[in-house]
Amino acid sequence: MKLFNMGRSLALALALAMPLSVPAIAQDVEIRYSNWLPNGYFLFEKVIKPWMAEVEKVTEGRVTFKLTPKPVGTVLASYDTIADGLADASAIVPAYTVGRFIPNDGIELPWLGDDMEKRSVALWNAYENFLAPAGVFKEIKVIAMFPTNTAHIATTGKGIEKIEDFKGLKLRSPTQATTQAMELLGIVPVLKPISEVYEMAAGGIIDGVATNADSVVGFKLQDVMKNMIFLEGGLAATTTMVGMNKATWNRISEKDRQAIDAISGMAFGKAVAAANHANQEWALGEMEKNGIKVVKASPELMQQIRDVTAPVRTAWIEQAKAAGFTQAEAMLEAFQKDYDATLSSPK
Repeated sequence: MKLFNMGRSLALALALAMPLSVPAIAQDVEIRYSNWLPNGYFLFEKVIKPWMAEVEKVTEGRVTFKLTPKPVGTVLASYDTIADGLADASAIVPAYTVGRFIPNDGIELPWLGDDMEKRSVALWNAYENFLAPAGVFKEIKVIAMFPTNTAHIATTGKGIEKIEDFKGLKLRSPTQATTQAMELLGIVPVLKPISEVYEMAAGGIIDGVATNADSVVGFKLQDVMKNMIFLEGGLAATTTMVGMNKATWNRISEKDRQAIDAISGMAFGKAVAAANHANQEWALGEMEKNGIKVVKASPELMQQIRDVTAPVRTAWIEQAKAAGFTQAEAMLEAFQKDYDATLSSPK
């Protein structure tokens, strides 16, 4: 009897000890994704959805996605929606919360370049080397961070031919830096999400918008815009992110997190760059079909615009330093160096 009890005790001890020595089984995680982009919009259809499929593939089905029935929260509050866990993941536009992410405003300054692949590389490096160490966006897991195509100016009325034509126009602005540049040009800026532009333009509340060609078509603005002027280097390139709730990210196994990181970040940004280029070419064709006149600003006009808006860069550096971001000038220098050094793929 004593021998039997000893054997049973030994078996029980072994049973209790076994879970400590057996590797943990990777946990299945379903990610609730809140999509506020329009139905069929290229960024979601051509980049985000394929990325989701690739995530499921590289994690062997352990990480999957489920779209929420409708967008959770507002577009303006998308960062907090993810940080607070109301949804697990979503696209986020930092510029929609003015003054909150001042260091990020530096990579949205005017005239940083129209090549999206170069900008994508420079932007992700800026995030990893400057923004992340400074704790910017620390409340979420940044899956990817990339620029939109550069913003130019579309108007509901006459086109822009000379610098005086900007004065008095009420134009939607996508970023804080763009707002400052507009004010220097005599424009009345209206800082609103692109999703609200159609209604404002159709109602005569604004005279136009600073945005890219693909957003003109993607948000059906070709029905209300008549002219567009391309400004070399871009009036802005709005930073967009795909973010994930930190607790949700931490539920994913380390192995699967590494697999997801490998297809995100820089790789995601380059995929967006390729999609941006293709979509802009398509959008320009659609704009032409709808009778929108597209012109390129002359070198003389561009020089005037650059001279007038030069204080924007200096003002941001001062503002960033005042906010405690000491690497403002270093980040801009590194951004320009990365942009110049990146070899773009053949278009």
